[in-house]
Amino acid sequence: MFNSIWFHRLGAKTRSLVEVRHTDHDYKLSSALRDSTNLALLGGATWDATGKTSGSFKLGAERKDFDSDQREDFTSPMWEVGVTWKPRTYSVFNLTSRRAFDEGDDGASTINDWTTLATWEHEWTSRIATELKYRFSDRDYEGIGRNDDRTSYGAGVTWSPDRWVDVTLSYLRTENDSNLRSETYDRNVYLLSFDLSL
Repeated sequence: MFNSIWFHRLGAKTRSLVEVRHTDHDYKLSSALRDSTNLALLGGATWDATGKTSGSFKLGAERKDFDSDQREDFTSPMWEVGVTWKPRTYSVFNLTSRRAFDEGDDGASTINDWTTLATWEHEWTSRIATELKYRFSDRDYEGIGRNDDRTSYGAGVTWSPDRWVDVTLSYLRTENDSNLRSETYDRNVYLLSFDLSL
């Protein structure tokens, strides 16, 4: 993978950018016929408007060229947008949106994915913090006529009894609504994690 970004300062808190991405995919299983090259060109800007708001946006296009003549090549609009708002030093809202190609699976040549994610992180005390998240994805599986609308939402609470110990209990529910009945499902994930640092 090769990635190059050129920034140009427009003001004290704003910069424009041009980005080029090149990715070469080489599958070990030759029968997959998924060896390909992705090329993306994006233009946009980053800004830190105030001490409370910052963000970036990148707009452009992405092309996927397969080595095999048995798979169709694809070109699609691409974007990555993100905004962070900090009304307080202990409270952060994030909103991101991305449209790009993901690698195919279940027979698909590639997946044209459009995902929007919103999160809220809040520190209630020096030892207790919470996170809420919501994600929606529209996923088109190119080549097999499959389309999934995937919704996820979850919550987590982190307890920090000491500066080097974090204990997190979280829950995530995912609902996948597909035009293929066999791919429609609901999933519940419960997670207990321990984070130790020196």
